[in-house]
Amino acid sequence: MPAIAGGVPLLTQIVPALGVIFTALAAYLGFEGGELTEDALKRTLASLSLLVGLGTFLMRQRLKFDRQRLFYQKRLTETVYYHTIANNTGVIANLVAAAEEQECKEAMLGYALLLDRGPMSKAQLDAAAEAFIRERFDVRFDFEVADAVSKLERLRLVEQRGDQLHAVSASEATRRLDETWDSTFSADIPAVARSA
Repeated sequence: MPAIAGGVPLLTQIVPALGVIFTALAAYLGFEGGELTEDALKRTLASLSLLVGLGTFLMRQRLKFDRQRLFYQKRLTETVYYHTIANNTGVIANLVAAAEEQECKEAMLGYALLLDRGPMSKAQLDAAAEAFIRERFDVRFDFEVADAVSKLERLRLVEQRGDQLHAVSASEATRRLDETWDSTFSADIPAVARSA
């Protein structure tokens, strides 16, 4: 609509200009009745500038149209993408990923506290983890110490001596995690493929 509203006045000026341009063209090519005077030449140049203005106007409208179309396509793509993520399997995948991330954070917090503060009992580790999160983030939560310790023991990152939990050194933890990672995948590969 803005293009039509802006184009109508321009077209009313272009139509008479076309007559001047055709007259000048006829005079230049030597047709009868065509006479190229200085005044006619000035009017022809003015008419040509109107045609250039029309071309510029049309090009600008085309670029605006293309830009608006790209904007709507981008919005449509984003809407479809986010609706696809937030439905059925997308929701379940997001929930599983969030739960796995929280489980990992729980184990890392327990290991980091044991490594930083030294050996502790499960009750001391529970209190230390809850105090750390409360002081650092002003959030109260219940640290599931038994779950965190069982993960750390399964990964061989802590050792229990009496009622005290001891974290292995960072270099030893890295070596053990690397070993666990390698054995996880080699257990699924048949012996023939491993030997090749």
